[in-house]
Amino acid sequence: QIDDGPWQEATLAEDVTDDSWRQWLLEWDPTPGLYLIKVRATDLLCKVETEEQAMEVCAAFIQLYREQAHYLERTAPWIERVGLDHVKAGLFDDPDSIRKLAAKFRYSQSFMQDDPWAKRAAGEDSELHQHLAEVRPMEFVA
Repeated sequence: QIDDGPWQEATLAEDVTDDSWRQWLLEWDPTPGLYLIKVRATDLLCKVETEEQAMEVCAAFIQLYREQAHYLERTAPWIERVGLDHVKAGLFDDPDSIRKLAAKFRYSQSFMQDDPWAKRAAGEDSELHQHLAEVRPMEFVA
């Protein structure tokens, strides 16, 4: 990200090992001046063995975020603010945290789980998603 512009995808160098940094490259033609450049990378939160475990950790993570983030703060800025170690501690220091947080999340969702994309996929408001034009392959006459 350059200044407050949109996030841009950089080209990554070869991944040497799981424990090494990777070089990155962003093609950019700056004009003279000062710029703030931000790079966002991923860090490992945990490893799980099953899809069920992954869903449980995801639900617990979202609940921890819901309880601690500022209003309208997105997950990435929240993690940047509190630190990944804080998030890991909130999820894993107490062996029951994942179960408790995930249960709270599921309880909160039991009252209203409205998936607007599922409704659209089923045809609701389909008039809002009509094709603007039909594109066909060109036919060449010899």
